[in-house]
Amino acid sequence: MAVIEIAKYKLRAGADAGTLLEAEKQIQEGVARQQPGYLGRELLQGNDGEWVLIMRWQSQEAADAWWPALMQNPAGKTLGALVEPSSMQKATYSSAVPG
Repeated sequence: MAVIEIAKYKLRAGADAGTLLEAEKQIQEGVARQQPGYLGRELLQGNDGEWVLIMRWQSQEAADAWWPALMQNPAGKTLGALVEPSSMQKATYSSAVPG
């Protein structure tokens, strides 16, 4: 059953969007591709300064294993340092129709 996680957040005051984009590129090209069950991710920026990250996984187990792996990676640590914690919202969705 495919799983989609959607995370919404804003950057900390003074954080550089270019640093975020570079960290995201490193995550997409490196650690994410090595993660079992990874299907893809996309980062979007809203007009209001909010960022939306859409992540796709083969299963809930794969999605659950992701966060610890990401936080061990230098690019993941950079990403975490840029995000304003109080703005973070996360939702998880799974396929409603089998197949």
